[in-house]
Amino acid sequence: MAEEATRVRRHAAPQASAEATPSAPARRRLSLAGLLPLITLLAFSLLYHLYINMFDSDFLVYREISLRRGVVEFSILHYQQWSSRTAIEAVLLLVCRYPQTFLPLDLAILACIYHCLQELFNRRRDLRLSWVIALLLCCYNMHDFDNAGIVATAINYSWPLAGVLYITLTQVRLFRGETVKWWQMVLAVIALVFGANAELLGIVCLVTGVVWLILAKLDQRPITLSVIQIAVSLFWIGWMAFCPGNALRTASATAHDFPAFATFSVLEKLYLGFVSTYNRYLFTHNAYFLVLCLVLALAGWAKRLPVWQRLFTTVPLLVYLFGLYVVPVVSKYVYRIGVFFYPLDLWEGQRGISSPLTQGAVVICIALGLICLYKDDIHDLLFNGMIYFGGMGTRVAMGFSPTLFASGDRTFMFMDVSIIMLVAYLFMRLASRERWQQVRGYIEGFITCAALYMMYSAIA
Repeated sequence: MAEEATRVRRHAAPQASAEATPSAPARRRLSLAGLLPLITLLAFSLLYHLYINMFDSDFLVYREISLRRGVVEFSILHYQQWSSRTAIEAVLLLVCRYPQTFLPLDLAILACIYHCLQELFNRRRDLRLSWVIALLLCCYNMHDFDNAGIVATAINYSWPLAGVLYITLTQVRLFRGETVKWWQMVLAVIALVFGANAELLGIVCLVTGVVWLILAKLDQRPITLSVIQIAVSLFWIGWMAFCPGNALRTASATAHDFPAFATFSVLEKLYLGFVSTYNRYLFTHNAYFLVLCLVLALAGWAKRLPVWQRLFTTVPLLVYLFGLYVVPVVSKYVYRIGVFFYPLDLWEGQRGISSPLTQGAVVICIALGLICLYKDDIHDLLFNGMIYFGGMGTRVAMGFSPTLFASGDRTFMFMDVSIIMLVAYLFMRLASRERWQQVRGYIEGFITCAALYMMYSAIA
């Protein structure tokens, strides 16, 4: 009997293994299905690039300069007369000299951003989450590129962003205890040197570098990359602080674009950055902020938080809906409601700029909501805190620049991507919750509709 049972087990094991392992055609289908979100994202981006005139606006200026000056000569003059973005502007000059390189490079950068988000928040390669990440990237308002042209805007914003995401991914891999090869470390340092050259991202890299250093010391992990990140960030921040071109550009922008800026105090500039940031999110139809508010509210319900904690995750959604749909109607009849939501000096003729009281309540509730959701894991809480306050800081800090309004909405790119990261993290952490599975499809349907609308409006 024992020998017969052994023979049965021996014959049964290969059969069970064969049933558990997908066949070669099935694996190919799964692999292709996993690539579909990225293919869709790149196809939309390619269609948009071909639809618009890529080589317009600032590109024409840099193209003319690239034909007359070398990179070194341009970088020296540019630093003295205009900007401290030496590495970024040097790359911009080279791309303008060889414009045929822009399209493949820009698509590669977009793929890099998608890959970094996948590695950070979807290591199990959940196909539904892959679609969420790709469609959220498709929700980006492509008209933000119109102000300075897609070439200059992409190289100054999305390309440095990809660099910072890659250095963040490398730090996370080290934190997870994964093996990082030497060429990946070299690539991470190159990405850091390029990404941190953007002023706001340089400050973010410095702060996050200190956090990574502390975590590495506490967990007794290698600190080399954290030290390099802090050193590179400090170098670029010093490079920015002592740049004569920045001072000249600030004076010129103040005189021509925003004369009143010279009279503002530090608090007034902070107020300006804060108000202008959340005006866009709270009082316009913004897919990113609405998705974040929806996911936060449903996450509190899915995790069965106590009612008082669930209040923090729900208030941002209520304020968004109330401020966008109720206040504009009711304020026509009850002026005090409009005054409560909007400051007195900006209410007349400028509907949609909320008061610091309303904005502060939303910011605090989102922060407290994240604390309630991640209170059981300090690492999750810390990482989401870096994402939330880092993204918000990159936009609020624009209040200290006289080009705040002249730069247009492209300055929201870093905060928009930080919202995508917060949403993806919540999707990842809530995947096993039964209550989350009940509502997840509705959120994914909304994201799909929003992405289709934004893609249509970009090329319509």
